[in-house]
Amino acid sequence: MPELQILALEHNNFTGQVPSSLGNISSFLQLGLKDNRFGGSIPSDLGKLKSLTFLSLSQNSLSGTIPHSLYNLTSLQTLSLALNQLSGSLAPNMGLHFPNLRNAYFDKNSFTGLIPPSLSNISVLRTFYVSENNLYGNVPGGLGRLEYLELFNLEKNNLGSENEGDLDFLANLTTSLRKLSIFRNRFGGMIPHSIGHHSRKIEILYLGDNMISRRIPVEIGNLISLIGLAMEDNNLVGEIPSSIGNLVTLQALFLGGNRLQGTIPSSLGNLKNFLNQLILLYLQNNSFTGYFPTTVGELINLNVLDISHNKFSGQIPSELGKCSSLNSLQVQANSFEGRIPSSLGSLRAVDYLDLSSNNLSGGIPFELQNLSSLQTLNISFNQLEGSIPTEGIFSNVTRLYLQGNERLCGGIPELHLPKCARTNQVKNEKRRSMSSTVVIIAVTVSTFFGLVLVAIFTWILRRKGPKRNDTPAISLAGGGQLLRLSYKQLWDVTNGFSAANIIGVGSFGSVYSGDLGDKPIAVKVMNLKKHGALKSFKAECNALSKIRHRNLLQILSCCSSLDYKGNDFVALVYELMPNGSLESWLHGSSILNLSQRLDVAIEIASALEYLHHDCEPQIVHCDLKPNNVLLDADMVARVGDFGLAKILQEATSPGNLSQEQSMSSLGIKGTVGYVPPEYGMGGNVSSEGDMYSFGILLLEMVTGRRPTDEIFNANNSLHNFCKSRATNYSNISDIVDSYLLAKLNT
Repeated sequence: MPELQILALEHNNFTGQVPSSLGNISSFLQLGLKDNRFGGSIPSDLGKLKSLTFLSLSQNSLSGTIPHSLYNLTSLQTLSLALNQLSGSLAPNMGLHFPNLRNAYFDKNSFTGLIPPSLSNISVLRTFYVSENNLYGNVPGGLGRLEYLELFNLEKNNLGSENEGDLDFLANLTTSLRKLSIFRNRFGGMIPHSIGHHSRKIEILYLGDNMISRRIPVEIGNLISLIGLAMEDNNLVGEIPSSIGNLVTLQALFLGGNRLQGTIPSSLGNLKNFLNQLILLYLQNNSFTGYFPTTVGELINLNVLDISHNKFSGQIPSELGKCSSLNSLQVQANSFEGRIPSSLGSLRAVDYLDLSSNNLSGGIPFELQNLSSLQTLNISFNQLEGSIPTEGIFSNVTRLYLQGNERLCGGIPELHLPKCARTNQVKNEKRRSMSSTVVIIAVTVSTFFGLVLVAIFTWILRRKGPKRNDTPAISLAGGGQLLRLSYKQLWDVTNGFSAANIIGVGSFGSVYSGDLGDKPIAVKVMNLKKHGALKSFKAECNALSKIRHRNLLQILSCCSSLDYKGNDFVALVYELMPNGSLESWLHGSSILNLSQRLDVAIEIASALEYLHHDCEPQIVHCDLKPNNVLLDADMVARVGDFGLAKILQEATSPGNLSQEQSMSSLGIKGTVGYVPPEYGMGGNVSSEGDMYSFGILLLEMVTGRRPTDEIFNANNSLHNFCKSRATNYSNISDIVDSYLLAKLNT
């Protein structure tokens, strides 16, 4: 085939090695072997094809280095080696060998080393892709000579030094540039002001996931052709420049994960005249304040809005209901107040809605149950009250998060919430028929005066709106507040949930140590793949938000969010108990003496007395055992792990389940050896069950024996063992922990 000029074998299933004999067809102008299953190395004989202008070996399984002979192909205009397993470095003098190269694709391999400085000699270069390799060092400053460069992709390498001057090369780039990505590298320093002076053609600018600092330059607003702008996960500070409103073609804006602050600029807020093409808007994990602009309703093309983990205040704009294309709305962990806008029920395309950890009040709009596309709804940790709808997303307890709203009632039986009083039912029936107002139901003397009162209150509320409260907080017993902690914060303080930080593993997840500023914390991450884990999380949040006692473990935060992979994430954050569990002090290398055991026993009893007699409503722990008793720095006992705890509603409370109803369907199992026998036979949960567990725990503290030790069985339990020997004083030494006896005899 001496006259063959073009061989195109792309998108097949050819295997084996690329035939070296192809190098003998000197007439080749184009050779395309893309998207096959070729392996082995690139044959050096391809370097004989002096007339070759196009060579594509991408999307195969080629390995090894680029053969030096390939740099002899001085006629090449396109070279594509992407998506292979190639290694080694790009030749430093590469730019001297490819004077005609227009398009170079080296991305998604394992190349190392520097970007060749000689690249600036390829004066006709238009496309240069080296993303997803292991390149390091600085970007050569001479790239400004590449006046035709349009596509420049360096993302996902180790480029930069995290220092000032890393981004100086941006100042010299050509005005022909259309796409630039340095995403996920190690670039530091500031974005040069001159970035806005060089290219008004640029459509994609991705600078995210680096170490870039200082302010966003005002000149960014000169890049009027931008479609995508990403600067997320850096160290940017200051406010969003108002000039960003000049980017009239912008469709995606990523500014999350920085240290930006201030209010949303008026130009960004004037969405009707500016950013009306926006599809993706990410502002999460910053320190923005003030009201979120009501003109957000003009963003009819918006798919994703994430303003979570900021300091926005005021009400959630009801105009969000006009964003008919919205798929995901995340406003959690701010200081929003007032009612949930019923207009959110118009978001027919939304599948993820998170309003958690704000200061929202009032009832849940029944319109939300009509959102047929909604897959996840999180309205936890607000101050919501009243009846819970029962249809749509509210019928799926696995995708619904309501914890931390103590005055909610009703809903489907699986939620295990008290029935609503009659007044709540009337309120919600009225709210269904009046979507734009909140109707206050008054107890009327007659039907006539009742309707008059409703009309008056409705008219007032329509004119004035709900009053604002400038104290966003999640209330705890005793007036405390839960901290609002994001997934990112917990990730950071636990070193990415490192195995080295694990201090315990339980039935429903793992516990990690961390430092929140100068405060040591324990982070209990629930494994949602475990059956009952989410229920345990909700139970513990519900129980711990109601209690405050020196002998109970203090909860600092409940986090319900998404992890970096988009999976559901829930965690409980406690103060760290540096001396571990009672279990380790009874059966470990360090043993408590008699006086210490007595102190611990009294402190546990004090905690139970509080739970059973001083709590309103009463709380039953249901899983008291040495592993769930922790010791602080002063060896003071703290009862923890309320994952199986049950709150017993008073039988006489109007609208609530009776105690018998509340307890008969629980199916509590507790921990073998400590759980009362009657629980295993369907008995009701009660405070007496906790006292049985406490009794077993006391016996364990005295004897140094676990109730699950091998010597014990159904006919000879720890309780029976002690009982049979306690009748004769001479047998007491058989019962008492040998360690205590040794101490008493010394």
